[in-house]
Amino acid sequence: MGIASRYNTDVMRRARSIVVFLLLGAIVNIAVAWSVTALTTWPGEFDSIEEDEQEIQWPRRVPERWPPPEDLIRYRSFGWSLDRCVAIVEAGEGNEGEVPVQYMIESVRVGWPLRGLRWERWVDGEPTQPVSGGAGAGASPSQRTEQATPGAWRSGIALQFQTLGFDPDDGKRLPICPTWIGFITNTLLYAIVLWLSICIPRVIRALIRIFRGRCPNCGYDLRGAPPEFGAGGGCPECGWNRELEAKT
Repeated sequence: MGIASRYNTDVMRRARSIVVFLLLGAIVNIAVAWSVTALTTWPGEFDSIEEDEQEIQWPRRVPERWPPPEDLIRYRSFGWSLDRCVAIVEAGEGNEGEVPVQYMIESVRVGWPLRGLRWERWVDGEPTQPVSGGAGAGASPSQRTEQATPGAWRSGIALQFQTLGFDPDDGKRLPICPTWIGFITNTLLYAIVLWLSICIPRVIRALIRIFRGRCPNCGYDLRGAPPEFGAGGGCPECGWNRELEAKT
């Protein structure tokens, strides 16, 4: 019963440790994504890749009145990517002086080594109705007003003051929507790194203690211990590796 109780306690302790490290990994993941967002120049000098027009599709469901996209430009930087999908409709005949109507979806993904968080901006040239997933009839007046503007943010947190590399006028936002594959992968990676940063020093310390003839757990000098203990039989001070005690 004593052995089973100790086993269950050890399992619970390990489970709690896993949960704690995963939470810490998620916190580090979000902190890295937000730091990359703050430190990256917007829009920046990114490498641009133009896709073939026949292969371009809107990344999300859009209103039926939107025309097919004509251009997709991808910008890449360290820990940052932006996909800009655009359709431009020229002003009709007899509408001299009117500017072309533009429809655009900008999808920004942030994180390292994979992109784990994102936000989007929709530009609706003729916002006669809310875009898919936008503010509905039950929204507040301020939400309906924002939705009716040509640029409608779909996600992300806007900072209303200049701080930590953010400027209210530069278009950057704190990403809060997860890209699940990247978010989970980054969280696991950071959790493992944090775990190793704690375990590796402990392992090195234990090996040094064993080399010096001491208990790897508490550092007790085992060189003068009784024969039934010693370096191979356990520690009389803390009980490490006490095979005789476990059998009883």
